[in-house]
Amino acid sequence: MVSVSYVNAKPEAPVALISGAGRGTGRAIALRLAQEGFDVAGLYARDDDAAETTRMDVESTGVRCRMYRCDVADAPAVTERVEQVSADFGRIDALVHNAGIASRGKAVADTDPVEMTRVVGVHAFGAFHLLSATIPMLRKSARASVVLVSSTAAATMAPGNAPYTVGKVALEALGRTVAAEEADNGIRVNIVAPVAGPR
Repeated sequence: MVSVSYVNAKPEAPVALISGAGRGTGRAIALRLAQEGFDVAGLYARDDDAAETTRMDVESTGVRCRMYRCDVADAPAVTERVEQVSADFGRIDALVHNAGIASRGKAVADTDPVEMTRVVGVHAFGAFHLLSATIPMLRKSARASVVLVSSTAAATMAPGNAPYTVGKVALEALGRTVAAEEADNGIRVNIVAPVAGPR
């Protein structure tokens, strides 16, 4: 776990939990939400140094930030980390599931089933684990919001990309289901689909 020092803490600030927050798009999301006044709880997979850099940069905006190493495809690990976030921050007001990994660019006939399990596990099952663990806390928030990061790959169905495409299509189906289930509880669910880059 990355060390943390609370700087200029804002005890009443809303809290955003962001997966894949250590670098890239997740880091940018963390910084933007920090600029909007959110305290940030970030999940990351492996790169401790990048996560620490993100933590320092987020805290430099004047909010609290803590980074937690976590494989989002691992349900018990996600539950443990969400419990830690709850203990550390006392609330979760927003969930952004941004964590993702790419396919290896092979046709379905040549794709290792292990890869299918691994990629869908991060994109779709990772979202499921995070939603399952955080919805009870999101229901307590006055302005709860979920953002699931999908891809235009879910619509284009490009060849050689089945694990990634299936993961994103399942992610979107899950998001639409949760939106219907939790509307009466005041939880907004949005799906964003950036343009897929080259594989």
